[in-house]
Amino acid sequence: MNKKLTLYISEDVISRAKAYAQEKGTSVSGLVEDYLAKQTSAYSGEPDAEGKVEEEFVTFFGVIELSDDFDEKDEVMKLRQEKHR
Repeated sequence: MNKKLTLYISEDVISRAKAYAQEKGTSVSGLVEDYLAKQTSAYSGEPDAEGKVEEEFVTFFGVIELSDDFDEKDEVMKLRQEKHR
């Protein structure tokens, strides 16, 4: 069941969000719901969903295409090892 939520957001952000939502074929409400669902998934009490994307890769969404044999866990481990050298 959906419920109404009032947010106070700058006009500039609202304008950009509307344009982005239209480009993605969704609504601003849909964007906010998806964002909040992802941010709060740890509090759901459910085990992590299969295919969860590590935070290090979020900035790459839509930027690159990965091969089918790409091993995300291996790449995350390599990134963390490099970071802590």
